[in-house]
Parts: sequence; structure tokens; C-alpha cells
Amino acid sequence: PYALIETSQALWITLLFYLTLLAYRKSSLLLWALAGLILGISILTRGNSWCFLPVMTLAVVFSRKIRYKDGKLMKYRAASCALILLTAILPQIPYIVHNTSATGHLSGPSTAEGAMLALGNTPEAPPGGRDFHSGAGPMEYPLAYKVWMDSEKDIPIPKRIVKWAFSEPLAFAELTVRKMMLFWDYREIPNNISVDGNGSLSSIFSSLRFIPTGIIILLALAAFFVFFRR
Repeated sequence: PYALIETSQALWITLLFYLTLLAYRKSSLLLWALAGLILGISILTRGNSWCFLPVMTLAVVFSRKIRYKDGKLMKYRAASCALILLTAILPQIPYIVHNTSATGHLSGPSTAEGAMLALGNTPEAPPGGRDFHSGAGPMEYPLAYKVWMDSEKDIPIPKRIVKWAFSEPLAFAELTVRKMMLFWDYREIPNNISVDGNGSLSSIFSSLRFIPTGIIILLALAAFFVFFRR
């Protein structure tokens, strides 16, 4: 399942970046709508794709080649942002309707958001789901996770996370930064994905293993800013 999810998500993110860049250059409402639609499909693949929405909003604000006069500029920006949001929600509607009907309360396209949030956002949570230097393997469920999940109906997980973030802001910030380190060095922040096991399923990944992930990320970021500037 992991390989299927990440492979399709790589396609959606690449297509989303291309459409956003194209819409940014041409200031086209149709292109922003298409970008929003791809964002919605990407969200169905992985919910954290919602993080792209603020970036797309900024791209709308700073779009080039805007053909509208000052009086219509704000209308164009508002219409573009509204189109992105509406078309992003559109692919999710069937799942929202089904899950709401099944659970008896308003629910998004995923019904496991509480479990997923609690897994990596409790005071005891390992940054990558595994203890330091334990290597790849099954995700670990600390005691705080079980306590939070047992009382989820009384106290929603997002509310618990916000409460903990305000009560211990430095600890919450440290955990958040360390989670980002997962993408820099998998050996320091282990995850449930094994490079030797899951990585061997991809011939491209296996042939490029000698290149550290950090270098690939830096090159990707450099390419992003260069193309965005152009």
C-alpha cells in the first residue's frame, strides 16, 4: 500500500506544481481551477496535501501577467482563491457524504484523522514513529496515544494537541522540528519504512541510493526557486 500511495502522490504533486506554475504565469482562472482539482485528488491520497493550499494562495496574490486593471484585480484574486478551494473540495464530496452517513456526524474523506494525529503529536511520540536509533519497523504506540484515543469521544484529538502546544510550546516545537528531520536523515529519525525493504521495490530508488536524501531535497528546493523566479 505504501508504494502505491507514494507513487501516485508523486504524480499528483508533480502535476500540481506544473499547473500552479502555469497558472501563476498566465493568470488563468481555468488553470487555477484545474490546479485546485489536482489538489483535491492529492488530498484524497494523503491529507497533508492541504499544506499546499496556503502556497497556492500566495501564488495567486503574486501572479504575473495579470491582465486586469486595479478595480478588477481583487475580484480576480478572490475568484481564483475561491475556485481553488471549491475544486479542491469537489473530489472529496462523495467520501464526505459516505463517511458522514456511516458515522452519524459530519466527517471528512478520512475517518482515521484522530488516530493519525495522535500517533505523532503526543508528548511521548517519537518524531518518526520509532524510538531513536531503533531502525525501521512497525510504528510504536506510546501510553499517551492510548490515553488520548480512549477518551477521543469526550476530548477530540485536535483539541488535545492544541492544549498541549499551548501548555508546552517549546516541547511541541522541538517535536515538530525533529519530525522534519525524518526527511533529512532516516538513520537519526527512524520510520516504519525500511530503505532496504521498501526501497528495493523501486529500481530507480535502488540505483540512486548513493545520493543522500538531503542533497536531493536541496537540489529540489533550488530548482523550485529558480523556476518560480522565471
